[in-house]
Amino acid sequence: MVLANRTKLANSRSLVRVFGGLNETYACSEAEYSAGVNFSARDFPALSTRKPRRKLRALTGLNGMYHLNGLLTICGKDIIYTPDDAGADTVSCTDAVSDSRKALVGIGTKT
Repeated sequence: MVLANRTKLANSRSLVRVFGGLNETYACSEAEYSAGVNFSARDFPALSTRKPRRKLRALTGLNGMYHLNGLLTICGKDIIYTPDDAGADTVSCTDAVSDSRKALVGIGTKT
């Protein structure tokens, strides 16, 4: 049996001692960060990958969704608000709106 002769891959290792941070210009050096996907700053000052996406809940007939200190969903004709606080109760209004797509707008950041 004759096997093909493969070229040997050269392995190298380099250590970056100084991180240059974010550089949004056109020329980015080796120790700088320019752009990326799925990065998070939760382990600041180090970059880490974000938590994997996961399914929070299953909704049927979703016509609109908005989040400000809680999740507001419009499913069919019902409006449901689930606050972010652990002890807070969910507020729901049944048959409050028509069953069609909604455009939700948030004004300001105060509750």
